[in-house]
Amino acid sequence: MADQIQAVALAPRRADAYGELGVAYQGTREFDLSIANLTMAINLAPKEPSHLKHRGYAQFYRGDFEAAAADLRRSLDLEDDPYAVLFSLSRTCANKRNRDL
Repeated sequence: MADQIQAVALAPRRADAYGELGVAYQGTREFDLSIANLTMAINLAPKEPSHLKHRGYAQFYRGDFEAAAADLRRSLDLEDDPYAVLFSLSRTCANKRNRDL
């Protein structure tokens, strides 16, 4: 993760640097930090579906199914290959439905 932190420090206007750091934080289960970095990536590159998709995953694992579904739906609108996003969105909706029962 040190490499990703350094990449953000060296290039603070590169969305992909924040995106990679956000994904790295998911690997350590630091979902709030993941979401914060992925939000920065989205602000810098709002039409990049992977940042929305990964922020949706972080929100899913944090248990915020509504926010996860919103990001995954936005990602789906931008994605060229929507199958992975559709699978994640269906899992998110199922978890939300089970929680609401």
